[in-house]
Amino acid sequence: YTKRALNELRRYGGNATFFVVGERCSKNHYNLCRQHNGLYSIQSHNYYHEIGGSYSVSDMFKWKERMDTELKALLGVGPTIIRAPGGRENALVRAGYGMPLIHWSIISNDISSSGKANVDKVSANVLRRVKDGDVVLMHDLCINCNEYTRVIMETLNEQGWLCVTVEELFHDAGIELVPDQVYYSTTWDYSKK
Repeated sequence: YTKRALNELRRYGGNATFFVVGERCSKNHYNLCRQHNGLYSIQSHNYYHEIGGSYSVSDMFKWKERMDTELKALLGVGPTIIRAPGGRENALVRAGYGMPLIHWSIISNDISSSGKANVDKVSANVLRRVKDGDVVLMHDLCINCNEYTRVIMETLNEQGWLCVTVEELFHDAGIELVPDQVYYSTTWDYSKK
């Protein structure tokens, strides 16, 4: 469904960061190359989508190296930031993972057990809360992700918004992304830990 979401982002001039699960990369070379060539940001969502604590620190670093190696082989560049599966960054921070960790300030709630999201609910959930500097979590795993992407992008365009990558968002706000720090939005107070 990634191709459909990319078409809508491109139609409305939106950019995005795609946090990819490493084990899925080998079956998605076309999409990854299209994203990379379209100047979207391809970043890490870990090699495996492990949420629980059943893995060791050693496993985390092996997966990090594998993700870096495979993306570099395919795209020529490896990930520079990570979104922890399930938003569980603490283990990575404690381990000194060595990458900035991206959370979110708005979750779209677009994941459903049926694989099809409610377009009106997802769109309204994002559009009623979004403000400048937000990191919005959406997924390209839903069969109709293009539909809510279209509604959100069209509305944001009409309102004069520009959708950018995570890196562009923080750079434009003058916030340097540093390793082992969790980032939520550009309006968060990062002086308090």
